[in-house]
Amino acid sequence: GPFALLAVIAAKAGAKKVYAIEKNPEAAAMAKETVERDGWKGIIEVIEGDSMQVELPEKVDLVVSELIGSIATQEGVEPIIRDARRRFLKDPEPEEGAPCGM
Repeated sequence: GPFALLAVIAAKAGAKKVYAIEKNPEAAAMAKETVERDGWKGIIEVIEGDSMQVELPEKVDLVVSELIGSIATQEGVEPIIRDARRRFLKDPEPEEGAPCGM
């Protein structure tokens, strides 16, 4: 979103690098401004685009997603999360109960 809230929470929790993907161009621009203004530029990188089409510079340890609606299948989010898990995670087959499990 425009405030890169989940990215900032991840950075505050100790993430060394955070890639925040935002599909909405206006929200991405605002998120970039927020990241720079609040001093997170070296840690948080806002990437504008559809998460199912963008590439990350590197594989990641954890994927965090903002869900719209009360369950992942409600807004068609499940395929997006599965795609992110498959393409972005260092270990796309985490153990039971691990992050990004579905």
